[in-house]
Amino acid sequence: MAQFVLALAVGAYLLAGPEALNASAIERKVVEWFVRARAVDQAPAGAPKPPGSRSSEEASPRPPQAREMVAVRPSAPQRLQASRPSPVRRPATAASPRPTPAPLSPQQYLRRLMREGYELYQGGWYGPALARYREAARVSPESATVQLWYGRAALKVGRIDEARAALERAIALAPASDAAREARVLLEGPREGTR
Repeated sequence: MAQFVLALAVGAYLLAGPEALNASAIERKVVEWFVRARAVDQAPAGAPKPPGSRSSEEASPRPPQAREMVAVRPSAPQRLQASRPSPVRRPATAASPRPTPAPLSPQQYLRRLMREGYELYQGGWYGPALARYREAARVSPESATVQLWYGRAALKVGRIDEARAALERAIALAPASDAAREARVLLEGPREGTR
């Protein structure tokens, strides 16, 4: 129904023209159009046509033709010579080399690995965290804390044998440390009655 009303409104606009946009002028033009179309349809064959009327083919209830529109084709793409700078050859001595970062010491590298591993572990990315802790254990095999975190990440991923080896190594490296105490708790697993 809405499409019919819209089509009727567009047809009325095309009939009335842009100079008569008020409702009464549009209504008058629409009524005249329908009266002419009806008179042509009801006229006997061979009877003279009323003035201003169209033949039955022309008076069919199709929308009036739209005004001719001219298609504008875009021109061929123009090259923008001004916006593209021409390549400039600079002498090798004028180029400024990028400074290479100073190599990390083993301690700095270990701290970076542990920080990245911890952030990944806290974010739930246990596989990438395990890779960082495995590398940290390679760099510092004598650290109980590194072994503890390596074991934790291995447990989360489901590598039980690898986790057990890392946790036992943490206990062996520093039996009286907090890392060893946590490793013992993780090795014991959940106790009966606690969930």
